Order: sequence, then structure tokens, then C-alpha cells
Amino acid sequence: MSVAKPRRSRALTIALVFVGLLSFVGVVAADDYWKGTPPVTELSGVVNGGVDVLFADTWTATGDVTDWSKQKTWGNLTFSLPENATLKFARLYVVPYCGSMTADYYGNMTVKLYNGNTPNTTLVDSQSLNLKYINTSGANYTSVSAPMVNLSRVTSDYVAIFDVRDNLAGWSGSNLNVSLTSYNLTGRFDGRFKETKLVYGWNVTSGSTGDTKYWVNDGHDPITKKIGTYTDNKTVFSGVSLPGTYTANLWVDLVAGNSTSGPGYGKYWWDGSSFEQNISVDSSYSPTVEQGKYAGLNKWTWTNRDNPGLQNGSNTLKYSRTNDYYKIISSVLTIR
Repeated sequence: MSVAKPRRSRALTIALVFVGLLSFVGVVAADDYWKGTPPVTELSGVVNGGVDVLFADTWTATGDVTDWSKQKTWGNLTFSLPENATLKFARLYVVPYCGSMTADYYGNMTVKLYNGNTPNTTLVDSQSLNLKYINTSGANYTSVSAPMVNLSRVTSDYVAIFDVRDNLAGWSGSNLNVSLTSYNLTGRFDGRFKETKLVYGWNVTSGSTGDTKYWVNDGHDPITKKIGTYTDNKTVFSGVSLPGTYTANLWVDLVAGNSTSGPGYGKYWWDGSSFEQNISVDSSYSPTVEQGKYAGLNKWTWTNRDNPGLQNGSNTLKYSRTNDYYKIISSVLTIR
């Protein structure tokens, strides 16, 4: 004859099974939900003037926010061109924060350019920021209209990229001020901006010091504590043809998911182990760092004397985190 189990025993068994199921779901449900899109080459070519990358920290501290229905800040960049220069390309990057890695809080943004204190142009007016969080690998993109060329969301951040070459053609000032405004439409949409950045290249009609080959790689890829094994954390620069002597620059633009914790806020490797063995922040070959609250820009400069640094053909930059949350937005390589 069977003996019924006591209620307490059955309850304990059910509880243990439930905990086990939760643990299993946690293991299965992680990793892929937090991956984005590694940077790929969007622009490449040659200029006889130069290429530069400008960065501005646009984060507004919580204590400075008086109206959470609206956010307003500025990205102030020192931008000027030689008198005999014409822009070959110019891309402006803006990173709004929606307030949650998984919740769908919606808002909109307006981005304007000012030549000093004078309004120059409106890039977008009340642009919707209503992309849903997706729990599969990859960024969530949406269709856009010129001059915006890309708008994506991965976890809590949007990345908006604008083609501003025509807007900056004939620019006469030395200050490019970017007006950033957002409005909360649903839920706890935060709307603060983490950074703005300008990547641009120019030609000159006289006084050139040589040609510069460039690659602009754009993406939206996080490496977080939520991800286990990840092998796609890299971006490739293809078609490198090295002159006898050269100077190379490498910029890496990053966005953090929590407050930055030291120079570089990331680890980087060039072609596996070359370029001073490891170009991470704990290497002897450290970058120049512009550090914001939740974003930053790293720059390495080296010459052919630093070989092995570059190789003919393809060169690969690998990236990883040094803290809980790291996200790469773009990387730019130049060889003069």
C-alpha cells in the first residue's frame, strides 16, 4: 500500500524543482540577448589633406535635471578646416539613452548644428526613438531619411549617425556646437545623451603633405557581463597596402553601460598579439584618452618603427571589457 507524502515534503520537492527550472532558464536565456552588431567598414578611401575624430561628453548629471519630460544639452566641438580645404566626408554620431536595457520606453530627439552661437541647420526634428528591445542577437535598426544614415538600438542605447558633409561645406567658424534635445513620450524614457562625435576627412588644393588612406568602421556591439563566450568581438580593416614609411592612427569610440573606471575602459588587441604585443590599457603602449562619464575616445599613433604594427592585407582589432558593460560604436584607421 502506498503512503502519501506529507504536505511539507511535497511542497519542498515542488520548490526545489521550481528553483531548478529557474536556474535552467537563466542559463539558456542569457548570452545572445545582449549581443549587437560588430563594426564593419562603411567608408574608405584616400584624401590628400587629413582625417580627424572629435569627441564631446554630453552627459547631464542627474542632479542637474529639473524636468524629466525634456532633456537639453550641447556637444561642443572645435572644428575648422584650412582655407584651401574641401570636405571629402563628415559623419556625426549621437547617442541617446532610453533608460532601460529591456523595457520599451519611447521618446524623440531634435538635433541642430550651430556655427558658434548661430543656428546653421536642423538635422532631425522630433525624430522618433521608439525601437523595441529585441531578445535575439543583433541591433534593432529602422529606416531613416537623409541626412541621417543610420539609427539603431542595442539594450539601453540608441546610436544615430548623420552625413553632415554638405552641412559643413564652407564652414567658416572654429566651433561646431551640436544642440541635443529629447522628450519623454512613454514610461521612464530617460533621454539624456552620452556623447556626440564627428569623423571627417578633407582634401586640399595646395600644401599637401601626402596621401592618407582611411577606413571608418561603424557598428553597435556590447561586451557585457551578461555574455559568456563571444568570438565576434572584432572589426577588420581590409585592403591595407603599406608604404615604405608611414604614420598610422587608430581611434576607438566606446560607450559604457556604467560609469567609466579608468583610461580606455576596454581591452584591445591588434592582429592577435602584435603592435607592442597588446594595445590594451594595461599595455606599455597606451592610448591618448578623452574620457566622458559614459563614453570615451581612445587614440593610438604609431609609425613603421613600431612594427609589427600593421600588415599588408587585412588587419583585425579585437575588443573586450574591463568592467561590467562595454560597447563599441566605431573605429577609424588612417595611414599616411
